[in-house]
Amino acid sequence: MNSDVATTTLIEHCIVNFHVSQAINLEDARRLRGAIAQVMQRPEFHNHLGQKLNYVEPLIRYVASSGGLNAIGICNGAMLLKELPRFQTLRLGQNDVDVHRQTTTPSRVEVGAVEKSIRYRFVSECLPLNQENHEQWRRMHQSEKSELLRRIVIGNILSFAKGIGMSVTARLEADCELVPVGFRTLKPGVRMLGFTGEFSVNFKLPPMWGLGKSTSRGFGTVQQLEAGK
Repeated sequence: MNSDVATTTLIEHCIVNFHVSQAINLEDARRLRGAIAQVMQRPEFHNHLGQKLNYVEPLIRYVASSGGLNAIGICNGAMLLKELPRFQTLRLGQNDVDVHRQTTTPSRVEVGAVEKSIRYRFVSECLPLNQENHEQWRRMHQSEKSELLRRIVIGNILSFAKGIGMSVTARLEADCELVPVGFRTLKPGVRMLGFTGEFSVNFKLPPMWGLGKSTSRGFGTVQQLEAGK
């Protein structure tokens, strides 16, 4: 890719980490969103307008992993996370869970199209397919499946860029090695096929950000890999 079309910018980024008193799983990302949204009465924290889903790129997402519970924000979402109060407990589903430590790490990070491809790994299941293209994917040969997933990854990145007001003039090239790992039930009657694996693309994503469906609930978290791994 020519350097004159490689365009990156610095954006605000913030991670709030909650060390809690119990073992956690991926479902706790959704519960963390609910616990924080009850306190912070703004749509950026839950991505809803009234009872309806707000169909915009989320600026705050929630991740549950062995490292604890995390709220990650970019742009205005990062600024809002800096104002979070200290939580002594979090209401996760039906349980009040003690917060042993809460740390806030603000920074500015580089995002955008770059000259050389960057390798990423999905560290939580990605949900790239909707009901329509899942049926399309199911009937395809393997090479066609890989091509569809490649286009979806690029489309997700372009949607992310649009959501933060970034214009991508470079041509994005991606290489995907994703495998299905089973269905996830997001709510009654809504099941999506989860994928794990790695991909390369000439675009720099924010740390701990996500691609695919339901990223605000912890799905599709990507981790940048070191060169050569």
